Amino acid sequence: MAYGHPIGSCRILQTNLDIGLTCAEANLRLERYGQNLLQEEEKEPFWKVFVEELKEPLILLLVFTGILYILLGEVSDGIAIFFVILALNTIEVVNEQRARKAISALHKLAEPTALVIREGHQLDISIEQIVPGDIILLQAGRRVSADARLQRATGSS
Repeated sequence: MAYGHPIGSCRILQTNLDIGLTCAEANLRLERYGQNLLQEEEKEPFWKVFVEELKEPLILLLVFTGILYILLGEVSDGIAIFFVILALNTIEVVNEQRARKAISALHKLAEPTALVIREGHQLDISIEQIVPGDIILLQAGRRVSADARLQRATGSS
């Protein structure tokens, strides 16, 4: 197949470099292929993150110290060390989850768009709405918002 040549790519993707897709065809492809989204990683439950944080070297050192205090007869000091470990670990996990939520909210707030050609007109659409066969116009300062083949380049270096 002639993927490397613009005409071959357009024929395979059933699109036109100058006109792009029709809005109706873009909607059909959106239904067929789904949105242009990266898969989000699964959120780990609180307890799993908590246990993972307990495996940190400094926390393990504190656990060892707490056990040593208990074995040497300083039970109240050993228990105090374990309470400190639990408090620090809980605070660490809660802060980490808050930071992840904040980053996720920022991603949604600054939702990127892409300039595409559909029905012969330039449209600024959400990157989730890009479908196979869309003609994406690349511009300085904008991200490449989907897997794409470069068909024409002017003034690029």
